[in-house]
Amino acid sequence: MNPNIATANDLTRGQESAVLIKIAQQLGVENIQTAIEMFLRGTVEIVFKNIIDWLGTTKTTPTTELFIANYKFKLNGGICSYIGDNFQSWFKGRIEDPLGEKELRFGKLTKNSIDGPIIEELGGKAKAETTLTEVHDQMSKQSNGEEGNLLVNGRWNIFYVPQEVNRISSTRFSYIDSEGRTIEEKITNT
Repeated sequence: MNPNIATANDLTRGQESAVLIKIAQQLGVENIQTAIEMFLRGTVEIVFKNIIDWLGTTKTTPTTELFIANYKFKLNGGICSYIGDNFQSWFKGRIEDPLGEKELRFGKLTKNSIDGPIIEELGGKAKAETTLTEVHDQMSKQSNGEEGNLLVNGRWNIFYVPQEVNRISSTRFSYIDSEGRTIEEKITNT
């Protein structure tokens, strides 16, 4: 093992010391040498905490028809008690193709977090993304507030459903921003 692995990973001596001091503090010992000895003797472990406590998996119901968001996410006769402005501007008119059965993992956050670390722990953007069809499937299984995989206590359930980007031409595209405005962009080669 390379004794200078920290240096090889571009850590400064100050950063190395800061890590060791933090470990000693977490162990409740006064000096770094004691913390190092405890670790080398195997009397302590370093545990990396995840921000998601995985609770299980669930299967979605396969679909055979197009999923039309306007018909599925509605207030009267639908499964929603409220539909926010952002949701309406981002997904109004969304149509998705039929899907086969999918397996979704579900868990709870162990601490508050912004999206980046959550997406990273999910395995990256491609693995984190889901469809409105899958979101609706999970919501419909608890449409009257029954206990299940989704939170029904007023807390947020987090899904990453990408917005549609519409290609206008070979050099232009449009999308709807977070305030519901249609934004047109031009692609330029730099």
